[in-house]
Amino acid sequence: MTVSAMTRMSDPLVVESETDEALFEAVLSHYEQRLSVSEVAGPALAGMGITDAVTQRFRVGYADRTLGLRLPERKRVGGRALRSQLVGLGLYRRSGHEHFVGCLTVPVLSGSGAVLGLFGRRLQRGSGPEEFWATGLPGGIFHAEATSCDELVVVASPIEALAVVSVGHEAVVAPGRPGGFSRGDRRALQRAGVRHLIVLGAEWEHLCEQLDEDFEVATVPTGAPLSELLGGSGDPPAALRALLASADPQSSHGEMHRPGPLPPDRPALPDQRAPTVSGDAAELHVTFGARRWRVRGADRQRGPDTLRVALAVTDEEDGSFHLDTLDLCQAKARSGFVEAASAELSAEHQVLRLELTEVLFATEAALANSDAARDVPAMTETARQDALELLGDPRLMQRVSEDLAVLGVVGEETNLLVAYLSTISRKAERPFGVVIQSSTAAGKSTLADAVCQLVPEEDLASYSALTGQALYYVGATDLAHKVLAVAEEQGAARATYALKLLVTEGRLSIASTGKDPATGKLRTRAYEVAGPVALVLTTTATEIDPELANRLVVLGVDEERAQTRAIQAAQRRAATLEGLVARMRRQAIVERHRNAQRLLEPLPVVIGGAEDLVFPDAATRHRRDHQKLLSLICASALLHQHQRTQGSIEVDGRSVRYIEADASDVALGLGLGATVLGRGGDELAPQTRRLLAACEHHVMTRAESEDRDPAAVTFTRRELRELLGWSEHQVRSGLGALVALEYLLAVPGGPGRQHCYLLADALVPRDEAEPREPRGTPRGGRDPESRGGTASCAGATGDPAPEADADRPNGHESVHVGADAGRGDR
Repeated sequence: MTVSAMTRMSDPLVVESETDEALFEAVLSHYEQRLSVSEVAGPALAGMGITDAVTQRFRVGYADRTLGLRLPERKRVGGRALRSQLVGLGLYRRSGHEHFVGCLTVPVLSGSGAVLGLFGRRLQRGSGPEEFWATGLPGGIFHAEATSCDELVVVASPIEALAVVSVGHEAVVAPGRPGGFSRGDRRALQRAGVRHLIVLGAEWEHLCEQLDEDFEVATVPTGAPLSELLGGSGDPPAALRALLASADPQSSHGEMHRPGPLPPDRPALPDQRAPTVSGDAAELHVTFGARRWRVRGADRQRGPDTLRVALAVTDEEDGSFHLDTLDLCQAKARSGFVEAASAELSAEHQVLRLELTEVLFATEAALANSDAARDVPAMTETARQDALELLGDPRLMQRVSEDLAVLGVVGEETNLLVAYLSTISRKAERPFGVVIQSSTAAGKSTLADAVCQLVPEEDLASYSALTGQALYYVGATDLAHKVLAVAEEQGAARATYALKLLVTEGRLSIASTGKDPATGKLRTRAYEVAGPVALVLTTTATEIDPELANRLVVLGVDEERAQTRAIQAAQRRAATLEGLVARMRRQAIVERHRNAQRLLEPLPVVIGGAEDLVFPDAATRHRRDHQKLLSLICASALLHQHQRTQGSIEVDGRSVRYIEADASDVALGLGLGATVLGRGGDELAPQTRRLLAACEHHVMTRAESEDRDPAAVTFTRRELRELLGWSEHQVRSGLGALVALEYLLAVPGGPGRQHCYLLADALVPRDEAEPREPRGTPRGGRDPESRGGTASCAGATGDPAPEADADRPNGHESVHVGADAGRGDR
C-alpha cells in the first residue's frame, strides 16, 4: 500500500500526554503491524534468511511512512508536543520526517523487556546510509540472553544476528548501539562468563579492535553482509557451519586478515557511485557522475507529510533532461518521475530509482540543516564589525535613541530607552517587562513595534492574542530568555494569570489528564515552560489589572497637543525625499542592532556599592519596584558589556564570568527610574492623572474668570471632551475612576439631565490648622500636568550630579528615591 493511496488512519497512535516508554511501545507495535501488511518487507526478510518465527519473536517491524498518519495534526499544540517527544527519542528528525522511513526495524530489548535501542536497515540500498539508530536511547547488547554461553558468535548488526538465529544458532550477539560495543557492554560479557568470541561478517575488523583486548577472538571475514550470504545460500545451516569452521584465531598483537572475495555462487552487486551534494534546501544539487539532480523549493515546506518540489535530472554528457513538479513523499509520484526520466535520458530504471532515493534523503538532511541554521542566522565579518562598533561606542544610548527616531518614533525618549532596556534584560537573570498605556491612536503600538523590531527574530515571540492555556503548551524552552510581545493587553486577558507567573517566577507548569491507552485509566502528565521572559504589552485600558501592573513598568505615552504637532510634522517630513532616504536606511539600522544584540553574552551583573542605594519601603509594592530599578541598572551594564570591566570568580570549582556595572549604569537606571517608577506609585493611571489635572485647571480657570468659589463650579463631560479632544468613552471611564477614588463628586440630577461633577478637594474647609496641597498634586512638588508621581534620586534628575565620594564604591553617593513619590494627599 503506497502512502498516496492511504487516508489518515482513524485510530490514534497514542494520546497526547503519553510517557516515553508507552510511546515507544506504541511505535514498535505500529511498525510490527505495518510489516505484516507490507508487500516488500516480507520478501526482503526471506531473502536475508530470516524466518517468520524469528521476526515475531524479536518484534521486527517496517517503517513505511504511515506513522505520521496516526499522530495529531502538527498545527495542534498536542501534535507539536508529541512530535517533539518523538524527536527526543530519535524516532523523528528535526525536519518533521520519520527517521526510519523505508527501514526494517529491530528493537534492542533488556532481559525485562525494556527497550534499550532501535536499529533500522534500509531496504533500498544505495550509496547513502543503510543503517540507522534511534539516538534518544541508551543502547545495550542485542540478544543479551545468549550471554550465558562460554562461546559466542558476534556479528555486526541485529539484522545479521537474526539471520544466524534463523538457522538455529542461538549463541549470537550484536552491538545494540551505533559504534559497536561500549566498555560497559564488554564488562557485562565478562561478568556473564563469556571467554571465546567468533566474529563473523564484513565488519569483523572493527569489532575485533574493541574485543581482542578482553576476549579470545577468532575471526571469519566474509566480504559481504552475513544476512545476504546466508539468505542466498541453498543450505543456510551448512553455510554457517562452514563459516564457523574456518574461524581464524585473532591475537591482539597479530596481523588481522582482510575480507576475502565473495563466494563464487554470489553475483557481485552493481557499483554505486557516491553522490556529491551541494547547495541548501532552497536549491539542492546531487550529482552522480555525469548525472545531476536539482531540487528547488524544499525550503517552503511546512507540513511533515509533504515535500513538494521542482525536481530536474540532467545528463551532462548529452544534455538530455527531465523536469517535473512532484511530492517526494508520495511513492506513486516518485515512480512516475523515474519512468519518465528513464525514457528521456535512456537510463536504467533501477539506477534512477536508487539515485532518487538518495536525492530524497539528501533533501531531508538539507531541510534539517536549514532548521538549525534558522535558529541563529549567519553573520558576515563586515556585519560583525559594524555591530561591535555600535556596542563599543561611548554614545551608545544616544545612538539607540537616534536610531529609534529613524524608525518612526517621535519624542518619547525616556519610554523608548526603558522599553529598549527591557528587551535587553531578557539576557539577564531577572528580566523586567513593560506595559505601554495610552488612548487609541496615541502611538503606543508604534513605540512597541520600533523597540521589538530591533530584537533578533530568534529571540522574539510576538502574538496578537493569547488564549488562557496557550503559554502552558509551547515548547519547554521556546520562551526562555526571549521577548514576549503581545499586541494588546485585552488580547491576553484570558492569559493574565499565566503571564503573572511567567514574569514573577520565570517558569510555568501545568498538570493535565488524559487516558492511558494501555490501561484505559486517566493519568496525569506535567508540562513545564522555562523562562524568564521580558514582557512587552500595550493597552488602551484606563485601568490595568493591578496584579499585572505592579509586576511591570508602566509607560504612559505623551498625549499633549505639542506632541501631536510634532508627530504631524514628522509625518509630513516622511512624505518628502528626505523621508524616502530615511526609510531606505531603516533596514540597515535594524540589522545592525539585531547583530549587536546577538553578540551580547548573557553574563551575570554585579553592582558595586549597591548597598548604598536607598529606596522607599513604605508599601509592599516597593519590594517589586526596587527590583525593577536594579534590573534597569543590570540591563544597562549588559548592553554596555563591551565597555565595562569583566571579571571571573571560582564558585565550587567552577569559573563564573561577570560584568561590573559602573557609575554611569547606576546613574542611567536612577534617571529613568525616577520618571517611570514614580508613576507606579501613583494610585491613578497616567491617563486618569491627566484627566484630573485638566479638571482642576478647568475649574480654577472658570472660578477666576467668573469670580466664584471653586467649590461651587461644576463641569460636564461635554466640557471635558471639547477641552481635551478625548472620546466619550475615555472621558466617561476616567471620570468613573476619579469618582470611585473620591477625587471628584458626582452631582445628583434627574433623568435626562447632564452629568455634572465637582472637585472633592474644593469642598474642604479652608480654615484647617495646616495648609494642604491639592489632592491631584503628587508629593515631591511636581505639577499635576507632569502626569504622575516622581521619584527623587541624587544625581538622577536634570540637575548636575553631585560629586562622587571617593570613599564609596563606583564613586557614587547614597541615592534616595522618594518614599511618597506619586501618592496624593488623602
